[in-house]
Amino acid sequence: MSNNVAVLVGHRSGAQGAYSPWLGMSEFEFNSKVAEKLKDVADIYYRPNTLFVSEMSRLRKVVNKINKDYYNLVLELHFNSFSDPRAHGVTALHNITNRYTKRLAGLYCDMVHDEFGIVKRDLIPVTSTRENGGTFILGCEASALLVEPFFGSNSQDACAFCGRIDDYANVLREFIKLAQ
Repeated sequence: MSNNVAVLVGHRSGAQGAYSPWLGMSEFEFNSKVAEKLKDVADIYYRPNTLFVSEMSRLRKVVNKINKDYYNLVLELHFNSFSDPRAHGVTALHNITNRYTKRLAGLYCDMVHDEFGIVKRDLIPVTSTRENGGTFILGCEASALLVEPFFGSNSQDACAFCGRIDDYANVLREFIKLAQ
């Protein structure tokens, strides 16, 4: 551990998550590029491509590794997608029992909105490991957020991020500074 913050890239090279035709890349590709820009302020983690292991087992393995290093903040990077291309907006998932992560989730959404003009959606409180993001958020000993800056399935949302990986990384870098 060299930082107080860890960043986990959502999905993995063998299962890359949603694909955005407007970005021309998957969640994994997009967020791997973002994460590389954050190496100076965060330790970067990826899920292993281990064969014959469930996604939850892969995630638990990474969460256990993260927990051994005692971070203050852990972010999991994603973007949203939905079958209805009208779905849009920025949101973040947070631990329902942790007011600090709820405040951080709101700050993150405000910062993405301010930089990219993305509509703010409701924050998503996680209450169980059976919910999306639950294994990560509730499994991390540090304050943890799963961030969804836009819908890759929405042309306006995705195009706001086209060619702006550096800008998004800078938003995350500033967010990390404010969160500490």
